[in-house]
Amino acid sequence: ILVPSTSSERREYIPIDYLPRDVVANNASFVVSSAPLHVFAFISSRMHMVWQRAVGGALETRLRYSSALVYNTFPVRPLLEREQKELASKARNVIFARENHSEKTLAELYDPDKMPEDLREAHEELDLTVDRLYRSKPYNSDEERLADLFALYEQMIEREKTK
Repeated sequence: ILVPSTSSERREYIPIDYLPRDVVANNASFVVSSAPLHVFAFISSRMHMVWQRAVGGALETRLRYSSALVYNTFPVRPLLEREQKELASKARNVIFARENHSEKTLAELYDPDKMPEDLREAHEELDLTVDRLYRSKPYNSDEERLADLFALYEQMIEREKTK
């Protein structure tokens, strides 16, 4: 998984990519090696974007991704195998929707004014799946998402302290 270190603040999602192992990344990106598709799903979700905006940095107004501050601290409870499979399926739908527009770059695909409808729908389905991992009731706002993320983060920190 390739994650750009800087992304436009206008984007609803950071345009990450799932690339072959022989691709060499430069210093303007982060790589999650040998990551399963459910990890791609989490990083591609609105939930992760809410976390990024809250704990990540900025370069001027652009989003600045950090493996230490964003990726490593993103609270996720242990997943059941069926949950991992469902997330992987939703991740594939995002990838397939992108392939429907292979003539466009990721920057073009993730321009909020020009995002293809099938890609937007694939992300919305993914978001619903990720949201349900945090609570069964639908979210009304990103503030509610962030409150649940911080609550889970605090629980995880407390568990670490007691070990």
